[in-house]
Amino acid sequence: MHKIYALHGFLGKPSDWESIFSIHPLKNSSYAVDLFRTSALPPFSRAHELVKAESGPKVLLGYSLGGRIAFHILQNQMHFWDAAIIVSSHPGISCEKEKTLRLQNDLQWGTRFANEPWDVLMRDWNRQQIFQTSGHTFARDEKDFKREILQRSLTTYSLGRQADFRPWLKTADIPILWMTGTNDIKYCQIANTVELKHPLSSKVVIPHAGHRTPWDNPSRFLDSVQSFLNSL
Repeated sequence: MHKIYALHGFLGKPSDWESIFSIHPLKNSSYAVDLFRTSALPPFSRAHELVKAESGPKVLLGYSLGGRIAFHILQNQMHFWDAAIIVSSHPGISCEKEKTLRLQNDLQWGTRFANEPWDVLMRDWNRQQIFQTSGHTFARDEKDFKREILQRSLTTYSLGRQADFRPWLKTADIPILWMTGTNDIKYCQIANTVELKHPLSSKVVIPHAGHRTPWDNPSRFLDSVQSFLNSL
């Protein structure tokens, strides 16, 4: 049986994935990685250091920021993984001007996370347009995070610093399940710009779900994951 190594998004916790898999037989073969367990966040080029996987068949699952980190892990350790599942994630920006603007935006958010009251941050973070089509909102307690790590992750793992992985994805010889939610129009359009090489790769759009796809529609998400694993 394949073991799933699940990477959370920004402001995420391992318990986000545990809450999903706890209602499914896959809970016995899934492991939620804590991406921010250390303050020494490695740059994208050493993202593979964040995941210490065991032997046996392995699938890398990444949501949003976790999906973007997964690209770098897969690129550096292709021989190590049997498949990947990418959820509500961005393959990268090709326009240098847009990358600069995104980095500036992430730097601004980083400054806010370092200095502003927590309740104000949570209010404004969840009011971003990308989350407006999701029915799920995560309750986040300041005591569960270290602000300096959140700030560092925004700048270290900014989409403005990430390469465009579309060319790599066209040649990556590994089964990839690419998932988005029907209500997340922006990321559905982004998914349409991605070409996947492997014959077992596929794209799935989860109904009644926004950017927080797995938590908006857990049953359909898990069904799609199980179906993909059964095909390997």
